[in-house]
Amino acid sequence: MTGSGTAQGDSGAARLRAWATRLGAFGLLYWVLDKHGGGALIRSLADQVGWRWSLLLVPWAAGIAVGLWAYVTCLPRRGKDMPLSVVARVHLAGGALNELLPLGKSSSNIMKVGLMRHWYSSEALVAAGIWGSLGSGIGNMAGALGPVLALGLGYGEVWTVAALAAVSVVMGIPAIAALVLIPTGLIERVTRLLTIGDFGWLRRRREKVIAWSARLDVHLAAAVGERSADFRQLVWLRLLYQVFRVFTIWLAIELLAVPGGLMTALLYNAMSRGVTQILRFVPARLGVMELGASAMFIGLGLDGEAGVALALLLRVANVASLVTAFSALSTIHDLPERFPPRTAEERALADSP
Repeated sequence: MTGSGTAQGDSGAARLRAWATRLGAFGLLYWVLDKHGGGALIRSLADQVGWRWSLLLVPWAAGIAVGLWAYVTCLPRRGKDMPLSVVARVHLAGGALNELLPLGKSSSNIMKVGLMRHWYSSEALVAAGIWGSLGSGIGNMAGALGPVLALGLGYGEVWTVAALAAVSVVMGIPAIAALVLIPTGLIERVTRLLTIGDFGWLRRRREKVIAWSARLDVHLAAAVGERSADFRQLVWLRLLYQVFRVFTIWLAIELLAVPGGLMTALLYNAMSRGVTQILRFVPARLGVMELGASAMFIGLGLDGEAGVALALLLRVANVASLVTAFSALSTIHDLPERFPPRTAEERALADSP
């Protein structure tokens, strides 16, 4: 009873934190909008852009396609054992959890493990998720090129631009460090340390957990081993995704007639990547993205209200992503019944490079 009561208490506390985070995000968004004119700003934005907001959907769609290509590249044998239509639905559905839930990336990966177990083992799918995070981390370092270029050209306030460059570089360091440590069997070593003491169910299943960790290490080590070509392709695809992202931002800047053009777009991309990674626990980065845009624009010597307007306009792509994600989410409920788990031998064959 004590264990059950503790679990229920932890679950209740987690739900309370989640709701507090959501309410805080909406409250921050309301405060930022109210500070910059609120409804008047939104009406002005609608009048200025009109139907041209739909132009943002072109680079957005290209980015969605590149993101799917990148995820397929992370899977064993580049996803050849799984129907593309199914992997696309599962991957897009994961976007709904990623955007709306605090720490939604973890929830998205858990969902993918549950839905794709017919084709791949859990360790192969977890490794694919880690591959994606590593590729994004390295891509984040490339985001520093914009601020570095701005520093060289003397664009914007030095400390603001330098901070954006520093954040972009720092966000990429964990990915580089992980790539160096991957071949050493890091996950298994950490697991052995964590299971030394008496931790109830974990202690009783210690050998199974360690064996699973060792298999996960094998899939991760493939990034710098037999699947290094796949990992390099992943990194290039993540960079290409950022190109489409910058193009989307630049197009929104042109629609709003914001000064700076491409240079402002490069800096905004660096800022948005930093906010997304650091404040991932905030659903859809509500409020914090608008606040970050306002602060960045003021730091560049531009109008903070223009930054908020840019952040709001770019949410057109966020809404399109959510519509797509929830449409995909509504079609995957029967996958576990249609595709029950394969045998261990079949999964091992699918997991092979």
